Amino acid sequence: MQSDFSIYLMEVDENKADTYLTDLTAEEIVKFNSIGHEAKRLEFAASRSLRTSIFGCEQIYYNEFGSPYIKERGFISLSHTHGLVALAHSTVFNVGLDVESIREKAQLLHSKFIHPSEREYFDTGNTFDMSLLWSFKETLFKLADRKGVHFSSDLIIRKEGDRFFGTIHQYDVLHEYELIYQSFKQYLITCNSSKEKSHQIDNIRADK
Repeated sequence: MQSDFSIYLMEVDENKADTYLTDLTAEEIVKFNSIGHEAKRLEFAASRSLRTSIFGCEQIYYNEFGSPYIKERGFISLSHTHGLVALAHSTVFNVGLDVESIREKAQLLHSKFIHPSEREYFDTGNTFDMSLLWSFKETLFKLADRKGVHFSSDLIIRKEGDRFFGTIHQYDVLHEYELIYQSFKQYLITCNSSKEKSHQIDNIRADK
């Protein structure tokens, strides 16, 4: 793993909720109190506690596309699901991170996000494969700044040997990243491990 790129994980413990709250800034306490769903509040507080363990109590800001960053700290990405929060950090390149539970839902809904070319690499009848494909696309979605992107046609995953690559088709430009994943208990963690490579495309694709 590159020394300028790291992923941090923390399991969420509801018994530590009060401890998490001590790691929030004043603005984050306001945000915490505005979250209506109890589990989401806990995940939010836990993600900030993870931040504090890495960077101290640095404020997390959001750009116009909703992507998080910490001033003068490089690039970060946050993700959380029931029971787990994660943070990716790079001093060199923009990062997108996703954590997902391995579950049947992704398999049942695969027709909404799979591209025909991806059937060569992913088994639509396999829960792990579909959860992984969905998570890879969530990672790309964050890197695409979340606007005007269709999961099935604009976010494309391919495999070369044992390596995965993701391409974002956006504004007639192809943005490509190498992607990695790690299994942890019942979770999948996916992230890009490289900076983007981009080039112009001359025509709108017929398969959109």
